[in-house]
Parts: sequence; C-alpha cells; structure tokens
Amino acid sequence: MGIIINVVVPVFLIAGIGFSARRWLDLDPRPVNRLALYVFVPALLFNALLTTQMGGDELTRIAIFAIALTAVLIILGMTTGRLLHLTRSETSGFTLSMSFSNAANYGLPVALFAFGQDGFDRAVVFASFSSILIFTVAVFVAARGKLPWRQAILPAARIPVIWAGLAAVALRSLGIELPTVVERAVTVLSGGAVPIIILLLGMQIASMRLYAIRLPVLAAVAGRLLVSPAIGMVLVALLQPSPLTAKVLILEAAMPTAVNVTLLASEFDAEPDLVSSVALLTTAVSIITVTGWVAYLQSL
Repeated sequence: MGIIINVVVPVFLIAGIGFSARRWLDLDPRPVNRLALYVFVPALLFNALLTTQMGGDELTRIAIFAIALTAVLIILGMTTGRLLHLTRSETSGFTLSMSFSNAANYGLPVALFAFGQDGFDRAVVFASFSSILIFTVAVFVAARGKLPWRQAILPAARIPVIWAGLAAVALRSLGIELPTVVERAVTVLSGGAVPIIILLLGMQIASMRLYAIRLPVLAAVAGRLLVSPAIGMVLVALLQPSPLTAKVLILEAAMPTAVNVTLLASEFDAEPDLVSSVALLTTAVSIITVTGWVAYLQSL
C-alpha cells in the first residue's frame, strides 16, 4: 500500500489532470506530444548523460537490453499470432501492443519515485532507446514489412533524442563543459519533462477506447505485463549490469503498452481497436503489477 501511495498514485494523479484537461477543455494532445518529443525529452536525455555517473559500458548494456528485449518480444508476438491463427493485420497489432512499452510517460516517473535520481537517469537512457525503436522497428511491424527502408529511417533520423544523445556523449568524451547560460537553460527544460510527459499520458488515455475483450487482447496484456519483465530478468542475468541498472531495466520492461503504438496501428490499419484495448487495459492493470514489481525490486 505504501508503494501504491508513494510511487504509483502520484503518476495517476498528474495523469488524471491531463485526462480532465483533455475532456473538459478539449485540448489537443498532439502539440503537447510534439513538444515532449522534440524539446523536453531530448533536453532530459542531454542533461542526464552530461550529469550521470554512469560509464560508457553501462550505457552500452542498457542499449543492448532495449534492443534484445524488443527483438525477443517481436519474435514471440509473431509466433503467438500464428499459434492463435490471427490474420496478418491482427498479428501486427498483437505484436505492436506486446513489444513496445510506455517507457517514457509512465516508466520515467515511476523509476524516479522508486529509485531516485540515479535510477531515473538510467530510465531516461532506456526510454530514449525505446523511443528510437518505436519510430523505426514499430513502423515496420505496423506496416507488416511493406514500407521501404527510407520511409521508416528518415522519420527516425529526425527525432532529436538521437542527436541529443550523440552530442552529450561527444561533449563528455572531449571533456567540454557547457557555458553556464546553456547549462542552466538545459537544466530548466529537462526539469519540465516529467510533468509534461505524465500530463500527456492522461491526455492520450482520454482518447483511447476499450473494445471487445477477446483472447488476443488478454494474451497481449499478459505478454506485456508478465512475460516482458520475465524476459527482462533473463537479459539482466546475461548482461550483468550494475544492481541498480538491473532493477530499473526490469521495471521498465514491466511498463504497459506504449500509447504511441496506437497511433501507428491506426496509421497502418494494424488492428487499432485491439491495440487501443491492450494499451488501456495494461495501463489500468499496471496499478497492481507495477506495484508488485517495485515491491519485489526494492526488496532485492
């Protein structure tokens, strides 16, 4: 109960404000999403990489974890889709909803409340790699492999988190310090990222709908909330990151379905009703499952 109150409830309280603003003020979440994607999250990653005490080896392990987790989940999703005799579009939607987590809007504040600033810095790195995978690999999954490479790679290349991360790594490697005026501006922007992305989560939830709960929906919910963190535990055992990094990575693997994949499902007709239902259900059920994972990880 203490974890629910101190870790999970604050996220849903702020998201509730975003939900209410979307419903009562008729606010469009798209401009807020663009601000988060192009301004606040890149500033957050840039600041985190410049100030974190993590070494390059630890950053590499986080990147490998993110890529490996996504790859295993995609393979598992495609295989399960065939076993359930789903159509190609249903398999795409099923795989999308199971393979990509809400690492930023939900994962970042939970990691901050559960493991403090050091845990938050690690979650920022994971969330950045997760965002890149959503705008590259997830596009292929949604389009069922029909898009040319350029159509998926070019939008990903425009995402500022990639360049913010590269710039921060370059500055650290060269030992260059930012001018005070720039450092303060980046710090202020990065400080605004967490409230913005949680408000955005509530606004996005307000736009989702729950449709018929069928076997593929329940299977995707179980895959996202139970199978994914279990795979995460295996991966951290293989990669051997630091204890804190291992806890944060497992927690991020336990996050609900990324809301952004519902947009991809709609764009490419990859069963958007199924994906929306999974995203909504996993977000609701995560109040219980994420609390359980936080309790378990904090006890280690």
